[in-house]
Amino acid sequence: MSDKSDKLIIYTQPGCSKCDTLKEWFKNEGIEFEEKLFDTEAQTEMIMMNIFDDPPFLGVNGKVMSSSELFDPNGSVIESAVRRLIDE
Repeated sequence: MSDKSDKLIIYTQPGCSKCDTLKEWFKNEGIEFEEKLFDTEAQTEMIMMNIFDDPPFLGVNGKVMSSSELFDPNGSVIESAVRRLIDE
């Protein structure tokens, strides 16, 4: 990440396998993140940004990537997309 003050947030739901996969990917890469529950408040935030998708969502510096942008059709993390977002 370009600035140590950048806060990386993964919005998750219990029982979400993609959420677990994304969190594990970040742990394996040694990248710190904050986990937030995809609750009503988070859902409202996503709707206000015209993002309509299922969790997980990755947020950093006011930018958000949805699950469909984070994973390929096989359910693997698209590393290049994630790195592009966190390095901006």
